[in-house]
Amino acid sequence: MFLGNTSHALLGLLSCLALLSQQAYTASIPSEGRLYRFGRVYHGLHHVSDSTSDSSSHGDTLEPTKRNLPSEDRLFRFGRVYQGLHHITDSTSDSSSHEDTLTPTKRTVESNSVDAATDTAPETANVIIPAYAYPTDGAWTPLENLITAHPNVHFTVIINPDSGPGANSLPDENFRAAVPKLAAHGNTRVIGYVSTVQGNRGISDVEEEIKRYAGWPSASGDKAFAVKGIFLDEAPTGDGGAAVSYYQQLASLIKQSEGLGPDNYVVTNPGAVPDAAYFGLADSTVIFESPYNEFQKLLSSDMFDKIKGTDLSKFSSIVYSIPEDTDLQGLVSQVNSISSQNYLGGLDTYMSYDPLLTRVVPLLAPSA
Repeated sequence: MFLGNTSHALLGLLSCLALLSQQAYTASIPSEGRLYRFGRVYHGLHHVSDSTSDSSSHGDTLEPTKRNLPSEDRLFRFGRVYQGLHHITDSTSDSSSHEDTLTPTKRTVESNSVDAATDTAPETANVIIPAYAYPTDGAWTPLENLITAHPNVHFTVIINPDSGPGANSLPDENFRAAVPKLAAHGNTRVIGYVSTVQGNRGISDVEEEIKRYAGWPSASGDKAFAVKGIFLDEAPTGDGGAAVSYYQQLASLIKQSEGLGPDNYVVTNPGAVPDAAYFGLADSTVIFESPYNEFQKLLSSDMFDKIKGTDLSKFSSIVYSIPEDTDLQGLVSQVNSISSQNYLGGLDTYMSYDPLLTRVVPLLAPSA
């Protein structure tokens, strides 16, 4: 009887130890909120992909990790997504191929959440700046200083001499002096503004303005006085065969114009997500151009559903009237979730340099 009681006691003790071990194991598993960070699945030890994988590849035991799960700020550093131990991918992979390195993933919109698009940023950040100020002495100096201070950022600068290139073959001497100086920066592409009025402006009038920009180098006798592309403003969002053909014809002219080379860069600006028929027409499409408050409203809507699964390098966003107390790092992450070429400004005009750019661009720039 004594031996029997002893056996029961030992069995009870072993059961308690097993229960405590199971509770400790359960406590070590990240909560759902930590497992699912912006549509990605994280595990304290292994990468967990979004698709089915062979569980045997992860082994039958759990080894303690030497690093904690990174915080959100560390996970999303300039748009790149990193995991504490392994590269995070979206498809099934053998864990034996993972190395203890930090590797950027490709940046596309792939989940039901717009925020899940913040996978990576390009190796070089891209900024688009509507710079419509007249180049009086010193007016473009802050912009040039910004460009010089951030050689790892690529700037696309839109100039607008007179709601387009102006009526004459060349703009005045101030533009002829300022444009080559701005374009001389190796990380800057200067493009010219043209209005299209949702495809309702006479296409011959638009083509004439494009040709006028393209003629600047020959008309001035200065190859450095040139723009490298065209910003087609006021583009439509709705589907329509005639409108699509209209912009195809303009894009073709821009691409074939020697005076706009070598970039021959095409930007269309519907200011909202257009029908998918327009996506392939331009090098970049402005899918948002409105004040900050409107941007916040639309983030929670289905406006950006059309771009899920697409290459974000084809899209630009322009957000202005940003309040001074805005969390700029958070806003940068939000905008990067829908587009790769962006402008964030505090003013409600493009007619002068926006001082907020001095704070925003360092947040976009790749780390040294």
